[in-house]
Amino acid sequence: MLSGPGSAGGLGLFAAAVAALWPITASSALETISFVPRFAILLVVCAVGMPYLISLARSSSARTPARWVLVFLLAAAVSALASRSITLGFFGLVLWGNGWFLWCGVACAWAIGRSLSEHGRRWTLWGLLAGVVVNGCISLVQIATKPSGVLLGLYHGSQADGLMGNPIYLEMLLVGGIGFVLVSQGSSRTLHDLPFPVAIAIGAIMAAALEFSGERLGAAVLALLLLVTCARFRTRRSLVVGLAASVAFGAAYLASSTVLRGRISSVSTVTSSPRVSIWYQGLRALAHHVLLGVGPGEFSAAITSEGSLALTRRLGLDTFVADAHDILVQILVTTGVVGFIAFALFVATGLRSCRGGGLIFGLAALSVQLFEPVNIAVTPLAFLAIGIASPLVTDRVPARVPARDRRAGQHALTLLRVGLGGIAAVAGLLMIVGDHDTSTGSQDFSYSTAALGARLQPEWADPASTTAIVAAYDGFNSQESAGAREWFERAVTWRSIAVERDPTNPEPWAFLGQYELLLGDTGAARGDYEHALSTDPWSTDALMGLGLLANRFHQWKDAATWFLKAHESAPTYRQASSDLAVALKNFAHTEGSPPG
Repeated sequence: MLSGPGSAGGLGLFAAAVAALWPITASSALETISFVPRFAILLVVCAVGMPYLISLARSSSARTPARWVLVFLLAAAVSALASRSITLGFFGLVLWGNGWFLWCGVACAWAIGRSLSEHGRRWTLWGLLAGVVVNGCISLVQIATKPSGVLLGLYHGSQADGLMGNPIYLEMLLVGGIGFVLVSQGSSRTLHDLPFPVAIAIGAIMAAALEFSGERLGAAVLALLLLVTCARFRTRRSLVVGLAASVAFGAAYLASSTVLRGRISSVSTVTSSPRVSIWYQGLRALAHHVLLGVGPGEFSAAITSEGSLALTRRLGLDTFVADAHDILVQILVTTGVVGFIAFALFVATGLRSCRGGGLIFGLAALSVQLFEPVNIAVTPLAFLAIGIASPLVTDRVPARVPARDRRAGQHALTLLRVGLGGIAAVAGLLMIVGDHDTSTGSQDFSYSTAALGARLQPEWADPASTTAIVAAYDGFNSQESAGAREWFERAVTWRSIAVERDPTNPEPWAFLGQYELLLGDTGAARGDYEHALSTDPWSTDALMGLGLLANRFHQWKDAATWFLKAHESAPTYRQASSDLAVALKNFAHTEGSPPG
């Protein structure tokens, strides 16, 4: 049953807590800082929200968008099951979480927002604003004090990122928060009305933090929000809040010389952004999987398998493209035409009759994601806000259903919520403990701790790769050859586990080849390098590995060929240039002339 108008209810308190905690959950004691705890919250949102989504699909007022998003989730699940890595398809890449569960969280967050009572919506919006403001205040402290450390240190030494880990995600939150505050002052009485002085202060804080993030797109969205405010509302309060935000943004712009210089110097590189090339390669991959896409979480694997040397060189060495940097392209390429159409119809029907600050928050945050990556916290929160902006749901099941069946259905959904919520909470807790163990193991070079962390996180390849690095470190520092071999064998085992968890990533395959070489198994090493090239024909690590393997057998012509390709993939990589020169010299010395 829906909560009464005077009470937030259990769902309202849950939604308010999620909205407040999701953007600020982070710890320097964890390997991923904020990713794993936020993914744990995502799982709980999926578990709690799914019964509400099913209930909405049976209602008369919200069933159309609910059914379309269920179709989308079904299409995405089938795509994940048919992809090259089922685990990757459902959980996505570590630090990104862009698999099926992200989109399930989006749908369930919307369902939770849509199912809230009026009072629950008020509490949730206040919680959401609190999370945004905390990030904004921390951003100002970052700029003022310039702290060190992985949690609060400035991003790349100059950009504030709050607790989001990346100024792009902070930008999404802040533009949504500013839009929310402006709308809250646009009428004399709204569901989420803010006191006038508080709105001025919050608007100024968020605008200044937006500038200190150093991101260009946020400034354009802010300008658009101010124009809409002036054109749509024209109330004294909204205009004053808009003016305060503009003044704060301008003052921060003038005060932050480092960010200012960075923004001015980056203007000339806007047209050379690799985004268009990434979108193009993604659409090329889609041509092979038109209906259901390449699978959620596998956008990176899709574009690297296309083997674009031009894109590889533009991105540079060790640059990893995990996301399309456009939410629409991301959905189209990973879930295909079926998923894209279902999602588009969900959004179109779900936005019908929406109004208020929740709508503006969601649209503003999502507008940034037309050019930036999706995020496991911000993207679901945007749809939570859109759900809140929708009309209240007055019926959960059609009136024609008998009262006894209604009660039985409600009891079943309650049991489902409790069961799924408990499972999700335990799974999320194990992930957090595993992430902590991975962090401790990597810092202390403790193999047993790192291995425990990898076992507690079977969803991702990175913890297994970290354990392999720790084992290899112990091998290099072993005083006995037998002991060193044992440690290298353990490293090979964990690298093998990493490639099983993510067979589409060339990096674990290339490192597995290196460890095989340490054991003297050149045949296995060659197979690993070739497998890496089958996932990315221009993997610099794999090309270098094959070159070094050819060197070992004095096959100078083959070595020069591999090193030349490595140099072509990463022209600034000096080691590739140096090894190429040595291989050419050796070939000329033995054969009389360099290879053509």
